[in-house]
Amino acid sequence: MILIAESGSTKTDWVAFSNNSNRDVKISTAGFNPHILNTNDIGKQLFQSQELKKLVPQVKKIYFYGAGCSSASMKKVVKDAIRTLFPTATIEVHHDLEAAVRGTWDGNPAITSILGTGSNCCYFDGKTITQTKPSLGYLLGDEGSGNNIGGKLYKAIVYGEAKQDLENAFFKEFDFGRSEMVTLLYSKEKPNEFLASFMPFIKTNSDIPFINTIIKESFTSFTKTHIKVIKNYQNVKCHFIGSVAWHFQKELKEVLSKEKIQIGEILISPLNDLVEYHKSQNIRL
Repeated sequence: MILIAESGSTKTDWVAFSNNSNRDVKISTAGFNPHILNTNDIGKQLFQSQELKKLVPQVKKIYFYGAGCSSASMKKVVKDAIRTLFPTATIEVHHDLEAAVRGTWDGNPAITSILGTGSNCCYFDGKTITQTKPSLGYLLGDEGSGNNIGGKLYKAIVYGEAKQDLENAFFKEFDFGRSEMVTLLYSKEKPNEFLASFMPFIKTNSDIPFINTIIKESFTSFTKTHIKVIKNYQNVKCHFIGSVAWHFQKELKEVLSKEKIQIGEILISPLNDLVEYHKSQNIRL
């Protein structure tokens, strides 16, 4: 049996399949970003999944595509954690950008971007992934992400910059007051996930000018920082993967059109295409 995982900072989707069954097994767990969680933290969360535990005797090969898995050291953090649950499986850990380019590849060079809890971007010519600028993650980067957009609204509420009716709606929705907000944020194990958790509220209120401006400013910052620095960005399509790209397509398309960027695929997840890709490799397990 082969196990495929596509992981962001918030959620990991797993699909297991074998040649002996026409039925794929689908599982969801927490997200595992090694820039936020260490090997022990990830291992503990993996062991909480009874569904994954049931697959241990059958799984021979694991392909894990994850946010934050861009360097050998970060890949090792995740690989060592997976090894604690699947001690006999062969494990490969890949960056989530590899999942994104495989999920959107149409045979032509393209820019592929991730807009989810975090954000990232690369140019893919069919053979090589090239990043003009690295992702600085949830502390200094993540432009256009749930972390970034949610953080902008959170900051505006703390500073009292939003109109009273928006503030009233915010505090009615969430069970805390302004005086608690700074302490609450810095007490979180995953502050990026916490800030991204405000995206449903932002989606519901996206037509309010104040919130609409925050969304578009964040997308504009992403395009200027990561897309427009790529030399031939105007000559290729730009594909997007992730929940923020998917749920805020209207605002994203408006920004891309204004910046004269060609719009390609917009997918909430590349997982289905990843599964088909690995099935096509005809690995007999």
